[in-house]
Amino acid sequence: MQRTCKILDLFARAMTGRRNHQWLRRRVTKAGPVEPLEYRLVLSSISVIGPQIVYSGSPGEINTLTVSESAGTLTFTDTGATITPGVGPFTVVNANEVTISAAGISVLSLNLGDMNDSLDASGIGTGSGLASLVINGQEGDDTIIGSQILDAVSVNGTNPGSDTIDLQGGTNDRLVLTVDLDITVTDSTFQLAAAVPGTYAGIEDLRLTGGASANVIDASAVTSASGLSFVLINGQQGNDTITGSQIRDIITVSGTSPGTDTIDGQGGTNDELNVTADLDITITDSTFQVGTATPGTYSGFDILRLTGGAADNVIDASAVTIASGLTSVVISGREGDDTIIGSEISDTVFINGANPGSDHVDGRGGIGDQLVVSLDSDITLTDNTLQIGTTAPGTWVAFENLQLQGGAGNNVIDAAALSSAISGISISMFGHGGDDTFRTGNLNHQYVIQGDSGASAGFDVLDLTASDISPNVNITGLGSIDGQKGNFLGGIAPSGFDNINEILLPPEYNFTAATYSAAEGDVSNMTFVVEVTRSVNTDIASSVNVVLTGGSATAGSDFTAGPVTVNFSAGEMTKSVPIEILGDGIVEADETISLSMADGISGTVIPSAALTILDDDVSNRPPTLTAAATDATFEDKAKTSDTVSLSATFTDPDEGDIHTAVIDWGDGTMTAGIVDSLAGTISGTHNYSTGGLFDVSVTVLDGAGTTDVIVASAVVSGIRLTVDGELQVIGTDFHDHVSVREGDESQAGMLLVSNHHHHDWWRHGWWDHGHGHQTVTFSLNDVTSILIHTCDGNDHVHINSNVYVSATVHAGAGHDQVSGGSGDD
Repeated sequence: MQRTCKILDLFARAMTGRRNHQWLRRRVTKAGPVEPLEYRLVLSSISVIGPQIVYSGSPGEINTLTVSESAGTLTFTDTGATITPGVGPFTVVNANEVTISAAGISVLSLNLGDMNDSLDASGIGTGSGLASLVINGQEGDDTIIGSQILDAVSVNGTNPGSDTIDLQGGTNDRLVLTVDLDITVTDSTFQLAAAVPGTYAGIEDLRLTGGASANVIDASAVTSASGLSFVLINGQQGNDTITGSQIRDIITVSGTSPGTDTIDGQGGTNDELNVTADLDITITDSTFQVGTATPGTYSGFDILRLTGGAADNVIDASAVTIASGLTSVVISGREGDDTIIGSEISDTVFINGANPGSDHVDGRGGIGDQLVVSLDSDITLTDNTLQIGTTAPGTWVAFENLQLQGGAGNNVIDAAALSSAISGISISMFGHGGDDTFRTGNLNHQYVIQGDSGASAGFDVLDLTASDISPNVNITGLGSIDGQKGNFLGGIAPSGFDNINEILLPPEYNFTAATYSAAEGDVSNMTFVVEVTRSVNTDIASSVNVVLTGGSATAGSDFTAGPVTVNFSAGEMTKSVPIEILGDGIVEADETISLSMADGISGTVIPSAALTILDDDVSNRPPTLTAAATDATFEDKAKTSDTVSLSATFTDPDEGDIHTAVIDWGDGTMTAGIVDSLAGTISGTHNYSTGGLFDVSVTVLDGAGTTDVIVASAVVSGIRLTVDGELQVIGTDFHDHVSVREGDESQAGMLLVSNHHHHDWWRHGWWDHGHGHQTVTFSLNDVTSILIHTCDGNDHVHINSNVYVSATVHAGAGHDQVSGGSGDD
């Protein structure tokens, strides 16, 4: 039993706090001899646990502890109680004193007993190699003198006593009062409920924390004479009344049930109110509501911080104005798909964390509003959306500053889709390790781009290929970590970059010649004589806009105004520019068109050229189209799965002319016709993807550029909406059931069109009662009129009374039933 008691005694010495001693004392008292073990357990104990030494004072004796350091040796002396060393290489000097080397020790954790104890750590200097002392006075009226390094003293429990605390003014010394009681603090005293006040001195950081009750925490008597740098207060649960100090306060409202608090920051410098809850938060100029609780009140603050949690929270500061006295509002939604609405003053909104969700963020247009996106993921920004990785995009609006920060991975921070429609903003992009790619958009914005800032720099790429103009890149030297630094200019202000390993420039464009010429022709025709070439970067797909300006030619009568977009695929270096010449039969002088580029600056000169339209009306006679037809007629309608054929004939008085033809199938598709100039024939085929009544135009073009056009029709069973808003329904020769109605509440604003048709059993037999069904939905705003051809068969047409669009119905042969809507039918 003697050996068992000794082992338990060593365990007790390694434990911290009075409760562990009492528990062990009670259990062992039942198990064996009382006197020897009871005696051992009231002794003070000391042990090494990792990089810290833990001292636990005897709970039943007055501990008078002195801790000092000299020449790398720590000395612990307790003149009021015996010190028994536990785990660790201690040297026992006598019953009340032990020593140990300070090597490898960074923290001293000193827990006094429950009597009126004292601690003097003033012998611990800045050269001791220690980082900090963590001190807990436990119960009793204790006297604590801190060290010359960082001290952190805790006063807590239900009866912490009236302590006298002097932490000697070491760097960032901290006093933490944590009690479920009222707390009153002055420049030198602290009172817990109605107890005799304790005293404090030499402290920079004062932290006051209440409990579950409705506490009054009052620091209004704390001034700059206290020597404190700031006061941190957290009321915890309960409906607390919190009054800040005359210096800087940081007051926190947090937890799942923070209560309805009354908070006054007292107008100290940079006072800050933090509201942190996984609930909706609503703020006005003087109140804050967490969830559905009764709103609390606040006043006397400069900074407001609002932080959500893992749920989909709504954080609304839209009612905060300059009248609140606040200088800024800082909001972080954290996880979840949050809706964040900023204030009317300066806001900083953070989107960060491992899973920030798809947030909807509105800065409300306050001065200098900033959106900060910081996470280890790809970030894609457009004029109004923000996408994190592959999650669904969120939205953003009304921010002046955007800060996009990657993480340790290989991130793509992409603002290439940001256009000039968003004005007056600046964009900062930062990489934090990994091989990052930064993509810029419109260069009228100002960018600050910072590559890898970690100790192990990645390979970072500045991608300017989406720039709408060629940037003027100026490399000024080596990057501060790796790569290069410099600036690029393309718009209103220069943009800077640092630690960039590779710069991808956009292609630069030019015309292949200074002058071009094309025959006018007698009708409109396309010329492809103008060519554009690109250089610098031809490895990507890109486009350039060619601007057409009238010289002696006039836009609208001699040519179709541009700009004309020329698209390059990856690897392509030269492309033709399709320009529409509006030919006529008037004999006139040759006319010119000036050509330039809206973007794609080559060096400092915008490329230019000229196209001359050559008049050819004297010598050439145009071809004439004499007939054109398709095989898709009302008598023989096509289905969308059928191939529709067209044939046309033409004559040309100029023998030997070479002809080409273009067939416009009426559904936005144009194809080249197969031309036999000797026979005077044109043919072509097409598959329609929708039903409808299509005007198929055939254009024949001779070698001089003169043309003739003829129009045929193609009838295809099915439903379509034309570009001018005519809803066309083409039926079959069977029984068609056509229904047109406006959508219900779930499809408000939509027009639902359906056609169900089936064969007659007596004509086709029960084994061949073919049928078909098609339902198409259109936006009601897009439909201006309705045209229905049911064709032959016993058809049924029903246009619902909630349809006010004018309709024309051609029923065809058969016993038909037609019910009109509310339009002019």
